[in-house]
Amino acid sequence: MLGVYAGPEFQTIYSNGDVVSFAMAVFEARPLAGTPRPDGDETLEVGYFAPGEVPDNVQPWVRPVLADAFADRTRPHFAPPTWRPPG
Repeated sequence: MLGVYAGPEFQTIYSNGDVVSFAMAVFEARPLAGTPRPDGDETLEVGYFAPGEVPDNVQPWVRPVLADAFADRTRPHFAPPTWRPPG
């Protein structure tokens, strides 16, 4: 397990006003066989990137996950909770 990620920095507001908040359990893996290929719908391109090769157009919430992946940590990342009950 690479880590569990959630919180305000993992929120996206789309141009139509929709708001999406991500809570992600991210796992590290390696390919066993085959070649990754885009599905042509949600995924238009697929690739492997070294730290200095990550495209500039990735969503901002992807960057902290990639930083942990490239850091080759031995322990998973768990963000501290940010939600508090109202009142």
